Amino acid sequence: MILGLIINKINDASIQNMEFFYKDSDDKLIYFNEFIYDEKFNNSIEEEKYLELQELLFNLYDYCTTFGDEWKCMTLTIDYDGKFNIDFKYDSIEIAEWRKQNGIMK
Repeated sequence: MILGLIINKINDASIQNMEFFYKDSDDKLIYFNEFIYDEKFNNSIEEEKYLELQELLFNLYDYCTTFGDEWKCMTLTIDYDGKFNIDFKYDSIEIAEWRKQNGIMK
């Protein structure tokens, strides 16, 4: 699973975007965000968990900025065996650039 939180500031307004990719049983990369626009996703347990995760990440960002740690991009990678890595970047980044850096050509 690859999860990214990308923060951009435009004219003092903060734009937050969460990107979520995972590999299915055939090792194919799936863009989870596409499911958000499917009617089956509405009011499902998946939607509930996705929104909870999104709120947690946005709260983490708000908490960090309160203490002066104003990162602009966070990438969390979790492997099937439980290993994980978190990478913070402090310069602005676009979604396309984040995908490129993480080897996701979507």
